[in-house]
Amino acid sequence: MKKILTCLLLLFTATGHYAQEKLSVVAIAPFEVISGISPSDAEAITRVFYIELKKKSQNFILVDRSVIEKAEKEHYFQTNEWSNDEKTAKLKEALNADWIIRSEFQKFEGEILVTIQFYDLNSFEFNGGTHIKLKSPGEIYNKMDDIVAELLATIDSGAKSSKKEYNIGDKGLGDGIVFYIEGNTYYEVSPILGRGIWVRAWQVAETYHGGNCSDWKLPSRSSLYLIYRNLKQKGIGDFGDDCYWSSEQNSNYYRGNNKYYRECSGLYYLNFKDGNVGYDEGCSNGRNYETCSIILVRSFTP
Repeated sequence: MKKILTCLLLLFTATGHYAQEKLSVVAIAPFEVISGISPSDAEAITRVFYIELKKKSQNFILVDRSVIEKAEKEHYFQTNEWSNDEKTAKLKEALNADWIIRSEFQKFEGEILVTIQFYDLNSFEFNGGTHIKLKSPGEIYNKMDDIVAELLATIDSGAKSSKKEYNIGDKGLGDGIVFYIEGNTYYEVSPILGRGIWVRAWQVAETYHGGNCSDWKLPSRSSLYLIYRNLKQKGIGDFGDDCYWSSEQNSNYYRGNNKYYRECSGLYYLNFKDGNVGYDEGCSNGRNYETCSIILVRSFTP
């Protein structure tokens, strides 16, 4: 059986904050030798550089070097293809990274010129870097702290300047649709993930990883109404005139054996035909009889 509530859901509380700020993912490509240094020296410097950067990186995640080398081989990526947006996009997808650091050694005017470049893989643009001149490869170890400090500053400023702003209806970081914005926090909703009873909706929430994100959840009633008001009523998304499951239950409490027990007496959903809330009473022992569409939500901070 079901009871239909005739009043619209009142939005006294905003949706919960259940996602942490996303850290930038940085990949370090092996130092490339053009001239002036042996490949073995370049490999040793790459290892030290990675270790030093790793020790001082708190605001971003470093991709393991072996992952980068494997991705470059699998996609037949050459160092002269950074201007090829299509090839770079495939490498970004394989690495799941936001930035990549590329470095080169080249003999120049009797010295070794080291250039370190920082690329934004989201816009495929050069975003800063540094360079130094060395009389011998060993000199770089004495200057490693300065190089790392300058690069960390570049990463920090680059990450801040590249933060994207989203609007209602935009595609979110989890490949959903942004339906609500609160300050610098964005809320997105997944596509319709099928139809079923409430328990089935919970099972879908536990296994769905849209956009490689694992923090998708069933929406609260207030989130459902925001989706209905900001997307469905404006023709954004493929939301039909169906009921959509909420995460919320209507529960009764009773006392027995000197303890209080919680008993589910109703499962809430929102009807996207008229924006009214309803609930299914058949949820005792984890069972319910109503079937509704399943959508999930998450929040993110760029």
